[in-house]
Amino acid sequence: RSLFSCLEPATLATCASARQTRAYKSGEQLFSFGDLTGDVICVESGAVKFEIKTSAETRFLVSMAGAGDLVSCLSQPKIGLYSAVAVGPVSACTLSRESFDRIERHDSKMHIYIVERLSSLIEAAVASKVDFGTLSVRERVAKTLKALAHKFGVADDAQGVKIDFPLRRKDLADLS
Repeated sequence: RSLFSCLEPATLATCASARQTRAYKSGEQLFSFGDLTGDVICVESGAVKFEIKTSAETRFLVSMAGAGDLVSCLSQPKIGLYSAVAVGPVSACTLSRESFDRIERHDSKMHIYIVERLSSLIEAAVASKVDFGTLSVRERVAKTLKALAHKFGVADDAQGVKIDFPLRRKDLADLS
């Protein structure tokens, strides 16, 4: 469910006039490590990967975001530890923090959406920790592929469902 799908028509009209839409090419960063963005970025189409730098300065894929997902407000702490990178073509809209806060104060459905989104992120983190301790590597990889196919899959007559963006072995290992 997208943030914009839950808003009242008047609030949606306010969002439409305040937002800026931008297209990103594959590999282009929506924001980078160290960026202290207060903007709220929502993916309209495509896929975005979140990476962190480990203490050894290697990149670790943390999660993926798709159409309807917020990739800034709820996903990036203000200290800028993450980067968000387009995986294939991405269209995303941006609201300034001020516009978002003004809209949030006037639409209670936005509060509900944010609480539900935070709750689902916490549930996913707990489930991931449980999976890591209870499932084999093969089972975790299978579960990850199934989740990616559900969120990003495209029907393919010859093969069933195809995850329609490049996925390296390391990416799959990081997500599993």
